[in-house]
Amino acid sequence: MPDLLKDGIPIIDLLQISADLDYTASHLGRHQSGVSRIYRQVSRSLDMNFIKNENGFYSASNNLAVLHCLRTASQLLRLNNPASLRWVYGIYHDWIFSQHSSFPVPLARPWFGEEQTLNLLRDRVIDLAIVSCLDVFPTKTIINSIPFQFDRFIAIGLSSFPLVLSASPNHPLASADQIKPNDFRFFPSLATLANLFPSKANLLAALGLWRNRRPILKYNWRHWEGVCCDSKTLIYTTPISKMFLKDKLQISDIKFDLSICDGDVLLVREDVFQHHVIKSLIFDIWSAYSSICAPLFANDSRFKIFTCNPALKFGS
Repeated sequence: MPDLLKDGIPIIDLLQISADLDYTASHLGRHQSGVSRIYRQVSRSLDMNFIKNENGFYSASNNLAVLHCLRTASQLLRLNNPASLRWVYGIYHDWIFSQHSSFPVPLARPWFGEEQTLNLLRDRVIDLAIVSCLDVFPTKTIINSIPFQFDRFIAIGLSSFPLVLSASPNHPLASADQIKPNDFRFFPSLATLANLFPSKANLLAALGLWRNRRPILKYNWRHWEGVCCDSKTLIYTTPISKMFLKDKLQISDIKFDLSICDGDVLLVREDVFQHHVIKSLIFDIWSAYSSICAPLFANDSRFKIFTCNPALKFGS
């Protein structure tokens, strides 16, 4: 029987995060066959029924109270070893953090929307995450980095920026002026399962957008923004996502103000927020984010980088 806290729970957790046996084995420096054997042994011995579901993601469906206790202990061990802390960023942030190696490597994030992010934080599978303001705090305007409470979490604002209507440069509306919402009815507009982006879906639908649903659970730019290559479909971008897509896709902004604000927010469980290694990681992530984004978007008045709250510096 494998050691539950050293081997079993880390494997179970990484499978639930990444949904990928190869990634989990590589991240832990193990053979795939060993990872597969261990997670099955742990699931069987604890009667957790930890399996890969039809949607491609792993989860347990039995003895969840026992799993919760083990994950609480596992997180306490990580807090005593900062290099083992687990965090994820948004689907468009790779170009920001790929240049920094001064903190724990962010974990793969294959899921779409923020519901899974919140669940993993609640269950102590991950310790910290960068989430979309619009998707998690639909009624709150974040104007600074002062920490605030949300459910069981503490949230810290990193930035705010607009959601932009975009399309292929060959789209008929790409060169049009004085566009009205009524013009959108002539073109397909990107949409997916409403529960993944409830606030975004409602706001865009009110403008006559978000009409052509693509039920995807795992993000792939070719299957999402890439559909605009038909020169018909309208899509949605932000300054952050445009940088991610810059070498992948040609995009033009449509001259229509959606008047929808989004942004990036750090989220951590309230009961571990005061731990010095968590505060130190928050400050390191903010520093990396700011050092890349501040000069890049300095001339964009709509993109606001928030000054890091002094209480977070140096893990104080």
